[in-house]
Amino acid sequence: MPVTRKSTATARTTRALSQPVPEPASPVTSKTLEKEEVLSKLQAILETKAPEALPLLNQLLELSKINPREIIENAPAEAEGDLNPSERLAHTEAAVQNVLDVLGVEARPSEVYRLGVVSDGKPRLIKCVLPSQRFYFVALRNARSLRSVSGFDHIYVRRSMSREEREKDKHKRRQAQELNEKNHGGNRVFVVYGNQVVKASDIPKIKKSTAKNF
Repeated sequence: MPVTRKSTATARTTRALSQPVPEPASPVTSKTLEKEEVLSKLQAILETKAPEALPLLNQLLELSKINPREIIENAPAEAEGDLNPSERLAHTEAAVQNVLDVLGVEARPSEVYRLGVVSDGKPRLIKCVLPSQRFYFVALRNARSLRSVSGFDHIYVRRSMSREEREKDKHKRRQAQELNEKNHGGNRVFVVYGNQVVKASDIPKIKKSTAKNF
């Protein structure tokens, strides 16, 4: 029986189909690599031309680590029982989604995780990264509404802050508390708004004044 030889074109096609096709780099990975390349070039230039500017660059990089889309949730209960990490995470994600529903945020977070390690104390804080600043501002704007919703009145939502910002915020809140206790019998007259200690009754005026400036 005569042997039929494969044509050169057929053989090339067969080899091409049998070879693995490389997957295209994801947009996130390519962007990260591009950022690292640009940063590396900038550092090399500064080392040669202006080494005294390197500390400023490092300081800028540290400041830029704060994500303007991150919020912190305080008090959603931890999952109970002897669960594996993925089960605990699923519980946390569901709790965050319930909070976002109340806040009117119609978006799926890009990251959700608890800060610190599991312990037999109070629930760990939850960091939630939203997909855009629009949803971030919606969440913060509606955060106060949690106080009037049964089952969510113990949950506190704030923006993610650096350690220095947290210390300043804590100091401002302590000032407001002292003013309330000293002059107003503990009633909540002074609050922290826009990184300042102000009267709660003045907030509508401040908002209106700010809106006029934009």
